[in-house]
This record gives sequence, C-alpha cells and structure tokens, in this order.
Amino acid sequence: MKKLFIPFLLLFVLILSACGNKETANENNASKTKKETVTYQSETGPIEIPKNPKRIIALSNGPNVLALEGNVVGIDQWTNMNPLFKESLKGVEVVSEDNLEKIIELEPDLIIAGSEMKNIDKLNEIAPTVVFTWGKLDYLSQQIEIGKLLNKEKEAKEWVNDFKTRAESAGKAIRAKIGEDATVSVIENDAKEFYVFGNNYARGTEILYQAMDLKMPEKV
Repeated sequence: MKKLFIPFLLLFVLILSACGNKETANENNASKTKKETVTYQSETGPIEIPKNPKRIIALSNGPNVLALEGNVVGIDQWTNMNPLFKESLKGVEVVSEDNLEKIIELEPDLIIAGSEMKNIDKLNEIAPTVVFTWGKLDYLSQQIEIGKLLNKEKEAKEWVNDFKTRAESAGKAIRAKIGEDATVSVIENDAKEFYVFGNNYARGTEILYQAMDLKMPEKV
C-alpha cells in the first residue's frame, strides 16, 4: 500500500507545482500587461494610454496615424473617402463619434478625437481618448505629436524630414516649369460663397507656400 501511495503523492505534488507555476506566470503576464502603459501629456492634461496601442479608432487625425502605420480598426468618413488611403483602409470600419455601439464593438484601446466633438466623456468610458484641436499645431508638428502618442516619435521625425526633402524637390521642379515669378492660388466656391485660401493651414496651402516655396498673388 505504501509503495502505491508514494507515486500518487509525488504526482499530486507535481500537479500542485505546475498549477502554482502557471498561476505565477499568469500573474506575471497580467502585471506585465498592466505595466505596458505610459502617461501622455495631452492638451487636456496627462492621460494613461497603451504604450503600443493595437486597436486605434481615429475619429480625427486619421492620415497622421496611417502615415505612421498605426493599427487602425476604425476611421472617420472623410479619411475613408480619400483615394490615397484606399489600400491602407481595407477591412477598417468607418465610424462616427455618435455611433457608440460600433465603437464599443471594435474594442479600441485608444481613441483619437477632435476637441470639438461632443461625446468625448462617453468615448473616454470606452477607451483612453486623446483629443487634438485643429490648427493648434502646424501640420509637421502634428505629425510628430501623433508619433509621440503611438510610441513612434523616431519614425515620425524621419517621416517629417523625408517629407521636407520631397516637398522641396517638388517645389523646385514646379518653379522650373512655371517660372520663378509665377503665382499659385487655391480657390473654392459653392452656390453662395467664394473662398480664397492663404497661408493658413487649409487645403494644402501650407505645403504649396511653405514647403514648396511657391508664390501667392499679392491680393491673396
């Protein structure tokens, strides 16, 4: 009887040991997962976000996130309509701030929103929500700020440097074609109104007049 009891006792000890190791491993993994967050200094104050967000819903600044290959699961309709992002957005859901059910369904770990949006408090209940005010940062600073948010600051700075080089080269090629003194205007109209855009971070004018160094008419 004793000979039979000893193997069973050893087996029981081994099972307990294995369970204990598994529980310890699970606790370590849970602790590690919990620690994988950072404090991001947003324009509304510090907010704890995932160190490497895996499920991003970009209700604003979608192009910035896509340029840095962020893991987007939800995007705003305007970015989705841009043909430049057709390939990048395959399988990505189009969402709005009002469709909270769809946002919950997508299980985001980070939401990026515009400061003008009305459901920010509700969005924060779903996932950490970082807001940006349009025009508060110039377009290149905004790209670097999104890089900080996604733990891709190095990649964002490299992107900015590459963009500056390409834009400068494009500007030289355009001026060589149209002449150094030629001017460029950006105009938009609808049924009742007529808009002329200056160097004011709208409709790409910051790229034309700053990065490409093209001239605007004196009246503009």
